[in-house]
Amino acid sequence: MNVDVTLHFQTFLDDEREETHHQFTGDYAFDEKGTTLSYTEIIEGVSTDVVIQHINESVEILRKGPHSTRFVLIEGKTFPCDYATPYGNLSMDVTTETIDNQLTNEGGSMMLSYYLTMGSGKSHHILNLTVKKREKP
Repeated sequence: MNVDVTLHFQTFLDDEREETHHQFTGDYAFDEKGTTLSYTEIIEGVSTDVVIQHINESVEILRKGPHSTRFVLIEGKTFPCDYATPYGNLSMDVTTETIDNQLTNEGGSMMLSYYLTMGSGKSHHILNLTVKKREKP
């Protein structure tokens, strides 16, 4: 199904907070196994293909482009991941705090709250995404 995807992303690092909003079009599939959302981000002229899959209790986020990564999110679990950049790879750990999945066959929303740890640095991230069936013109 062709959908509108709205992302509200918050990052907390030390005493600073950064917030961004983006809207894209994408494809969405829902079945008894879970959900798959795919879209292409174009931010500041940089294109990144994104696939978000929710199956059972896990969420996988796969990003392909100049900044590529694969996150696996399961509440209460920590997984290592690499973040590939044009300047080299960064290794970090992803610890999931909350997955609030309200996606149905008609769309809906999902909230992900997780921490990224790299060396002694730790940041908190909250991603709210909304999926809405795209209206035909």
